Amino acid sequence: DLVKVFSLLEQEGYKPVLMKGQGNATFYRNPMLRKCGDIDIFIGKNRYEESCTYILSALQDTKVVKDELKHLEFTWGKTEVEMHRYAEIECPPQNDAAYQALIEKYMYKPDVVAIDSASISIPPAQFNALYVFNHMWNHFKMGGVGFRQFADIATILHATAGKYDVEQLGKDLKAVGLMLEWKVVGGVIVDLMGLPENEYPFYEKMPIEKSYAMADLVLNDGNFAKNRNDLLQRQEGRSEFVHILCYLYMHFKRCYLLSKASFRLGLRTLAATLKRGSMKMIKGEED
Repeated sequence: DLVKVFSLLEQEGYKPVLMKGQGNATFYRNPMLRKCGDIDIFIGKNRYEESCTYILSALQDTKVVKDELKHLEFTWGKTEVEMHRYAEIECPPQNDAAYQALIEKYMYKPDVVAIDSASISIPPAQFNALYVFNHMWNHFKMGGVGFRQFADIATILHATAGKYDVEQLGKDLKAVGLMLEWKVVGGVIVDLMGLPENEYPFYEKMPIEKSYAMADLVLNDGNFAKNRNDLLQRQEGRSEFVHILCYLYMHFKRCYLLSKASFRLGLRTLAATLKRGSMKMIKGEED
């Protein structure tokens, strides 16, 4: 299905770039061992609207699930596809303007991998690890991720070692505001998952108990905050005040556990979470 969608888009002159998923799987020793979900396709702002209109008309049995600023999500039979205007939209404490500048700099100069005998564009080696890391951290700071995302970062860094400018990667991480997060995650990927430390740029040795604290937090959250969502579901039918207390409890607990891995990062994440939550309440948005 991925190859079919890319073929249709390319025939019409569009330049789709595959993000995450099947592209990450190509870095594994056995790509079939990496479970993939939907198909994430970066189109960019130029020709985005027309590309979405075209692909929905070119495919049969499609159903739009979500149409928002960031992307269009639709199903095609049993396959889920997301057409992205923006690869990601940053929220505090990360710098969205800096990240969008990196997207413009890198995503239109993709690398190519072979998937099912087809040539498929993916983010370039200079940017891919940062992109995947940033996507993982966005989910982490909003609720939770699984170790699959950590494994993706490790395999990408292992496969692309020596193929990118480390100094430039450092500048890009600092520009977006991800260097502290990168170093904390490095303890898990190097000390617990086994990536050679010379393949994890800017790795800093930390007490092993801090790496275990970070790993325990990932397990406690559950993939995409499953455990948090289970707790919220048990509050259905109760007052909005109870829901707010529940959210505060969960976020304070998460940041407390994160502080065991890095006190500075735990405090920074709590401040950003409270700010984001306050703004959502003021605007009347759902979490």
